[in-house]
Amino acid sequence: MTKTNYSEEIRSILQNNYNPVQSVVTADDYTVKKTLTEIYRDIIQVLPKLWVDESDVYDALQELGFKSFLFSIPLELDDDGEEKTAEDEFLYLLEKKTATY
Repeated sequence: MTKTNYSEEIRSILQNNYNPVQSVVTADDYTVKKTLTEIYRDIIQVLPKLWVDESDVYDALQELGFKSFLFSIPLELDDDGEEKTAEDEFLYLLEKKTATY
């Protein structure tokens, strides 16, 4: 069975719904933070999971100029409210395009 290539559709979904954010400083109220896996899950809600890989989504993000940024996510707070441990995670900053009716 030959795999169907959904590269164009993936790029179209991303372009129709998001603009790339080039810096953490330029993020605003329309900016969402998502991991590659979260973006992949969004894509396979529209396209067949069997034919779309995370690497296809990664390639589309790179081609369209989306960047990932390293964030430290606090895991726990101690009794004084101080962070005990933090986990580093790469997140894409996506400016959500708003739909108008």
